[in-house]
Amino acid sequence: GRVELSADPAFENERNYLSGELQKRLLVNNADSGTKRRQNRIQLQKVPLPSGEYLLSVNEEGIKIAAAGTDAIFNGIQSL
Repeated sequence: GRVELSADPAFENERNYLSGELQKRLLVNNADSGTKRRQNRIQLQKVPLPSGEYLLSVNEEGIKIAAAGTDAIFNGIQSL
């Protein structure tokens, strides 16, 4: 299936990395943040968390990785 991939502008490089990894396995749609579609969605979100920490949420709406910095977002991506 298709995967919608969106990210905070601070995580553009990490979004591109994840997109490349997913393209090896899936058909990926790199959508902007204005897209309403929620199914098969992966979102990288910038939030105020301590350095190195990330939150990983998986539910029927999709996957969300939230962190304050690029190192933590990258670690969250690796968890997938």
